[in-house]
Amino acid sequence: MRRPVSTRANGFAKDVRGVAIVEFAIVMPILLLLLVGIFELGRAYNAYATVRSASAEGAHWAALHPGAAMSEIEAAVLRRVVPLDTRRVSVEAWYDDGTAYVRWDEGGIPASGPSKRIVPIRVQVSYPWSAVTFLFSSVLPERSATFTATTTADAMR
Repeated sequence: MRRPVSTRANGFAKDVRGVAIVEFAIVMPILLLLLVGIFELGRAYNAYATVRSASAEGAHWAALHPGAAMSEIEAAVLRRVVPLDTRRVSVEAWYDDGTAYVRWDEGGIPASGPSKRIVPIRVQVSYPWSAVTFLFSSVLPERSATFTATTTADAMR
C-alpha cells in the first residue's frame, strides 16, 4: 500500500542523511580560499621583513667599511636575503658628500682629510614579489608588488 504524498514529503524533510557532506561541500571552498590567503599574506610579510632586514644589514656593513666597493655591500645584503631569490634582489647605495647624496662607486666614500667627519650612508634594497598560487595571481588586479626598504646609517670617514 502506498502512503499518501503528504506523509512521504514529511518523512523526506525529516531525513538528515547526507546533510554533513552537503554542508562540507559548501563550506570547504571558502575555508580553502581563506587558508590560501593566509599563506600568501605570510609569504608577502616574510619577503617584506627580509628586505627590510637586509637593508639594515647593508647600511650597517657599509658604515663599518666606508672604503668598500659596491659589490661588497651587495654581497653583504645578499647573504641576508637567503630565503628570497637572490637573482631578483637589487641593491643601491649612496653617501652624502655634504651637498647631496651621491651614488656609491667602487672606491667607496672618499677620505675627507686629516679630520674625520660623519657621513650619512643610505642603502636601498628592492625585491619584486608575486603571488605563487593561481587563485591570487589571477584574481588580484596587481599580481605582484615590489618591496623596497631604505636604511640610513652614519659612517666616520
